[in-house]
Amino acid sequence: MGWWPFSSDTRGDAIRSGDAIPTRAERLQCWAARDAYFGCLDAHDILDATKDAAAAQRACPREG
Repeated sequence: MGWWPFSSDTRGDAIRSGDAIPTRAERLQCWAARDAYFGCLDAHDILDATKDAAAAQRACPREG
């Protein structure tokens, strides 16, 4: 599961650009992806995924 679950479709583009509002189901999917990503970072003791992007990508390739 990727961080932003709508990455390859026109609906996702519309949501990211602000032209469309995510549905409840889309928000739930997004929140689940976010929680999985931060859970993985926590499990690998990565406190700042921006500063340590390489470690975050190595530790959480499916989530990030």
